Amino acid sequence: MFPSFDKWRQLLPTWSAALGLSAALVWAGERWPTPLLEQGWALERPQLPPQLALLLVFVPPALMGLLLIARMRGHHDRGESSD
Repeated sequence: MFPSFDKWRQLLPTWSAALGLSAALVWAGERWPTPLLEQGWALERPQLPPQLALLLVFVPPALMGLLLIARMRGHHDRGESSD
């Protein structure tokens, strides 16, 4: 079944925050003075940029998933239906 309007309304602030953060990161990346791989710390320690990239790719979605799971569990704990 398709989720109800109330469920979409509850998800909207979290989704909007994620899109806003993504837009802010894109904006900052376009205005960054030196590319990540050309910065001094990246040249001195070439293993750190890939690790940073992996963190930036995997941590935000993981945190978003945990937030959504916590919200879902909170609704089930109060006895609300999952429709």
